[in-house]
Order: sequence, then C-alpha cells, then structure tokens
Amino acid sequence: MRRSPMTGDPGFEQAAEVLSRIRRTTGDLGAVLAELESEVEPEVAGWPVAARARYREAKREWATALDRMPECLDRAAQAFREISAPDPKRDS
Repeated sequence: MRRSPMTGDPGFEQAAEVLSRIRRTTGDLGAVLAELESEVEPEVAGWPVAARARYREAKREWATALDRMPECLDRAAQAFREISAPDPKRDS
C-alpha cells in the first residue's frame, strides 16, 4: 500500500473520494433508469408474454440493486473510518 510521504495517509482520503463519486453515480443511474422506464413502459403491454415477464424480472433486479447501493456504500465508508481511525495501541 502506497503511503503519502507528507501525511502518512495510506490512501483513505482517496478512497473516501471514490466512495463519494460512486454515490453520485448511483443517483445518476437512478435518473437514467427512470428515464428509460418512462420510455419503455408504454410499449411493454405490446410485447410477447415472455418478454414482458423477463423485463419485469430484470426491472425488479436492477431496482433492488440500486436500492441496496447506498447501504453498501455506507458500510464501505464505515469500514474506511474504522481502518483509518487512530489506534491508541499503535501510537503507544
């Protein structure tokens, strides 16, 4: 792991920035999916039954994944905070 020579930070600030960018991207993905749904939904009724079923299943899957993303990012951020917190045992 590469440490910054000035701060001793092993990259946790950079990791926090990456998590922040992923969080913004997650919001952007939600907007893109909503836009796609608004364009596709009016046509779904005319699709074959199997295609409609597959679309609905895929829609549930991506909605679930998108809903879980903030929780996953929160857990990652918490892990970075725990890892980067000063450890009194190390400092003694």
